[in-house]
Amino acid sequence: MYVDVEAAIFSFGPTSTEPVVPGSEVELAWTTMGAEALLITTPDGESYSVPKADLDVGKARVKAGLSGTFTLTAQRGNTWKTSDFSVGQVWNWAPVITSFDAASLEFEPGRVRFVDLVWSTVGASSVSLSLEPGGPVDLSGRSAANDRIEVQISQPTRAIFSATNAAGTVRRVLAFTPSSGRVGPVIETFNANKSDSTYLPGDPIGFSWTVQGGTALYLLGPDGRPVYEANDPDGIGRSGSTFVSASEEEGSYVYTLWLTNGVGETTTRTIEVQVDTVAFEE
Repeated sequence: MYVDVEAAIFSFGPTSTEPVVPGSEVELAWTTMGAEALLITTPDGESYSVPKADLDVGKARVKAGLSGTFTLTAQRGNTWKTSDFSVGQVWNWAPVITSFDAASLEFEPGRVRFVDLVWSTVGASSVSLSLEPGGPVDLSGRSAANDRIEVQISQPTRAIFSATNAAGTVRRVLAFTPSSGRVGPVIETFNANKSDSTYLPGDPIGFSWTVQGGTALYLLGPDGRPVYEANDPDGIGRSGSTFVSASEEEGSYVYTLWLTNGVGETTTRTIEVQVDTVAFEE
């Protein structure tokens, strides 16, 4: 009589219990015996097949989501053994304010300026906004994760944005100051076409932007050389976009959007992209 013998999973979990930012990488480790195949499933439903050389003892770096369960499945013949752990039980983090910004932090003295304050957070259960002077701003109906609100600025003002969850509260502050009467070049937005800014080697990377007050714009590659440029002494277009090819080598690469006007005032914004081979298999 033939009897299936199950594989054994002795351990499975993170190599560190230090808090991690949601969406960043975390290292997992395992020890098993008798497995013919191992599969790690992430809280997002993606899967990672463990190489045969690492079946008994191994490690892998995967992305940690906001919450959910990592599952290790060990297969031997017609039997499967599983072990899992919850992200929420292992890590406890305060929320992260990924952005809190305005198109410009200047206002013209003697005039009221209407300003869009834009934010994005990760892991926040609630957000709040206060102006000094001015007091609390009503954010009823606004998303804690991604949203915006229009406020009025007519004097030097501090905009204090707070994000809160059960683990704590974090803050970001913007300070509005009087302008000299002339607004310099402003980069309002600068984005990559993938929200996580992660690409395969050689992939096309799409960049887009909105600007004002500039006569020359350059997109600088990781080596500091322009990969795109636009010049117009009467002022370049408010919005634009271009594609560049990702490096063939894995790693992190910084792209810089550089905007200037006719009197030499400049401003920049950067985006860091990650070039990586396929870490998960469907």
